[in-house]
Amino acid sequence: MEYTKESLYRAYAKHTKLGLDDLHLPGTDNMCAVCDEIKQIDAELETGHSVPAIKERRKYRQYQPKVFEINEAAGVKSYMRITTQQQANKYLKAQQYKEISSVNYSTVYIINDNGSLLSLDEALAQDPEISGLIGYKDASSSEKGYAQRKSNSLDRYVKYTGNNLEMIVNFVRPLKAAKTKKGNKVQINTPQGNVSLHEGDYLIKLPNQRLLLFTDLEFQELYTANA
Repeated sequence: MEYTKESLYRAYAKHTKLGLDDLHLPGTDNMCAVCDEIKQIDAELETGHSVPAIKERRKYRQYQPKVFEINEAAGVKSYMRITTQQQANKYLKAQQYKEISSVNYSTVYIINDNGSLLSLDEALAQDPEISGLIGYKDASSSEKGYAQRKSNSLDRYVKYTGNNLEMIVNFVRPLKAAKTKKGNKVQINTPQGNVSLHEGDYLIKLPNQRLLLFTDLEFQELYTANA
């Protein structure tokens, strides 16, 4: 077949029309039939494999990454960070979804691949370049919900060392606390029932005056303590 420059222009136009420009430059992919056609014509015309001067490169608008909540089967909601138009076409097609505004990232909680509960803000901070699935929320999660402590809320605490009974008594007032006869424990009478404080345990007082008991390990996992 005798090729002309018009043949080469048509091949480039075909590459663009099929959307292949999104994947690679014309004439550069050995697995692409249109690229093979371009190279064959180019070689016969001995143009040095250059793009014809009259062909204007197609300009593409960069896709702005967005986070979407997608309704899956059985009440599951998945949270995707879409970074390309191809992803949008793949994951949002024929799905019920809504875009999550960045101002709401701190109030939307998900479960990540490790099974940890965290906000979208925290998930994106861990991997700012994440593309695709961030995490999910199952049906039971929606039914139970997640509660976030009010900001700037500080909890008072005291640690039972085994010999600071007076400090414990003063801390729990007006509730009653007394040392048990066995085991060097302190029993505290609360509206929710009696609790026993073992040596090394922490007693937390919430802003509403409710008491919570934690082991040393639990306290260290949940709190950053200030004296």
